[in-house]
Amino acid sequence: MLVLLSILYYALIVASGVCSIIIIVSAFQSEGIGKGIFILICGFYFIYYSLIDFEHDLKWYFIAVIYGGGGLSYYLQ
Repeated sequence: MLVLLSILYYALIVASGVCSIIIIVSAFQSEGIGKGIFILICGFYFIYYSLIDFEHDLKWYFIAVIYGGGGLSYYLQ
């Protein structure tokens, strides 16, 4: 059971990281280098950008994986 929880923990971390990278790359591509750098520096702006400015067909799935998966992986730790 512990092995399965460890696998789930690392899978959630990787999925959350990949979705975060997709949002960061989108910020660099659509809004220019200024917003991309600001997302990397300020975590609160990452939250704002992902909820308000990020445009993608799977936007809410990415947000659910980032925040829900990140929180669940913190709980499984």
